[in-house]
Amino acid sequence: MSPTVDFLLAQIVEKIQLSATKWETARQRYQTIAEYLESDGSLIRGLIQDNYPQGSVRIQSATSARGKDDQHDIDFITELKRFPGDPAATI
Repeated sequence: MSPTVDFLLAQIVEKIQLSATKWETARQRYQTIAEYLESDGSLIRGLIQDNYPQGSVRIQSATSARGKDDQHDIDFITELKRFPGDPAATI
């Protein structure tokens, strides 16, 4: 690639990268959702096997939507416990 193309690509990558503040906000929101799912008010309390980030958040490559640092999604998985003898249809 030409130096000009390299420079332009580097500028684009820098523009869409989430700031450290946005990464921390995403982590806090993920943690808040996980805590709620395990709280007394949750319908699935006691059934959770694990909560963990998924997708671009998991591999730390999330970018802002259309270069706007204030918009991005948080993908995560909540695995539910299976109990011996439970048919798959109960989950």
